[in-house]
Amino acid sequence: MWLWEWGCKQMLNISNTEALLRYFKYDHLPEPLQRVSEPFCLLAIQVANGSTSGPETTMGLRKLLEAKDCIVRAHLHERGGSQRGSVEGSVDSSGW
Repeated sequence: MWLWEWGCKQMLNISNTEALLRYFKYDHLPEPLQRVSEPFCLLAIQVANGSTSGPETTMGLRKLLEAKDCIVRAHLHERGGSQRGSVEGSVDSSGW
């Protein structure tokens, strides 16, 4: 970690783990997606409040966040909110 980054975090008193928790908020989502996202938020809080902290805890939370994002997108796709190739230029002719 760069000294500047360390200094900023000390001034703000925010750890990497605490900084990640903001991405688990779900109150901005529509009700059906809130129900999908809530268990991930609860688990993230439980992990963050656990007795361990450090790089592995932070990495675990990052992976949990990635999983949450995938599951929310899967539910969004099921509801018809996201279609493959719906954003112009985002998908080539092979469908990827």
